[in-house]
Amino acid sequence: MFFKYDIQPLKDACIAAMTADITVEVAAKNFYYAHLLELKDTMREVAEFISKHKKEVMATVDWKTLIKPNFNLLEILFELS
Repeated sequence: MFFKYDIQPLKDACIAAMTADITVEVAAKNFYYAHLLELKDTMREVAEFISKHKKEVMATVDWKTLIKPNFNLLEILFELS
């Protein structure tokens, strides 16, 4: 919604929520949504987390359904980490 209407406070809240407490369970989903919303800094932060927790993140359902099938996202992830 913030992207469509350019609502900066909502954008800031979304970014804060996506980066405040990155866990293995949400890392792939957060990376996916950061990519969709073109949040480069957020993508970089989540990519660093994923890089440190590769095995655990790659075992999640979100990784297998959102990231793994999308070669473009994999390429971006490896460039950022």
